[in-house]
Amino acid sequence: MVRALPRAALQILAIALAIAAAGCNLGNTTLSVSGIPNVPGQISFRAVGVIGTPFTAVLSDTRSSWRLRGTVPTTFAIVNGQPPTRMILTKTVSNTNLLSLEIIDGFAPTMLASTSQPYGIVQVQFGGTLGKLAPQAGPDVRFGLRAPQIALVTGNIEDLHSSFTIEQRVPTIFLFDSPQGRVDGIFNLDNLGAGSMTVDLQYQSGASPNMLCEKTSASGQIIIKFPGCTAIPVPGSAAVAASDQTGLPDQVDLNSSD
Repeated sequence: MVRALPRAALQILAIALAIAAAGCNLGNTTLSVSGIPNVPGQISFRAVGVIGTPFTAVLSDTRSSWRLRGTVPTTFAIVNGQPPTRMILTKTVSNTNLLSLEIIDGFAPTMLASTSQPYGIVQVQFGGTLGKLAPQAGPDVRFGLRAPQIALVTGNIEDLHSSFTIEQRVPTIFLFDSPQGRVDGIFNLDNLGAGSMTVDLQYQSGASPNMLCEKTSASGQIIIKFPGCTAIPVPGSAAVAASDQTGLPDQVDLNSSD
């Protein structure tokens, strides 16, 4: 789920999030303490089916589009998208593994498309009909979260204008469209017994090189700030091996059409 608040409300938001997370293990948190109306629930696109099945994809709303690749299972979510939104997903193997693409509106599945054909293609839309794909996102900002599959991650993704609260199971790739100025990510691993968590931030603007910040921690929280590629662990935490984590696809080649 996503909620938008001004940055001035961030401290109140963090306290409310911690309290709400302690009271439930899955579900949206209210977070209306500022009096500002919540934005609609987050729309996410979840690739499911035979675990490990590889795919490429194009995801677009009315403002920006992204070229993606991954393996089952992976969730993609535009933090601050502008519907209608469309995703086209293509298997990159010639087997008959089942590959499904579902749209999750908040926590409710709203559409499902599947294929078991070699190199099969599926597509889904939400919020109306998107007649054509939007230009490539610029800057292209992606937060990749990985941890054991049972992990639930909550937190905030923000720029100098707005702060959006997020809540997803891993592995998830959050796409932040057209951020203004600095980009910060604050991520909390709610079920601490699940193990370590890794977050990477990939950022590309125009023709400039890809920039990557990455942090792994077992502390339960990771904060990443850009520019500066500063990864800030909780005091007393230490980086740990991530051998038990659900992997994310290589997303570094942000302009790849493969």
